Amino acid sequence: MKQGIDPQVHKAELEQRKQYEIISTFKKVATDWFKVKSSKGLIEITLKGIWNSLELHIFPYIGNSSIFKIKAKDFTKVMEPLRANGKLETIKRLCQRINEIMFML
Repeated sequence: MKQGIDPQVHKAELEQRKQYEIISTFKKVATDWFKVKSSKGLIEITLKGIWNSLELHIFPYIGNSSIFKIKAKDFTKVMEPLRANGKLETIKRLCQRINEIMFML
């Protein structure tokens, strides 16, 4: 017992944290964020557009990645084709959504 920390409790806490990181994929956290967003009175077509943009541009590339391991460069890489096609408004909206999702933690 170093510094008053029970090694078994510490080990259990580390394992629990590891499991939390495994199940906390970007898509899972985005789904939780979307539930909150949906409760804010937005109209259905707006909500559908928000979710569709994530499904089309983000989830196929990093949806299954741990939210704790995703870096800004990962999002930059995902959005490069959009930038190349001049889809700057789409990038702006995706960045807003990604920021909201990431700050949910």
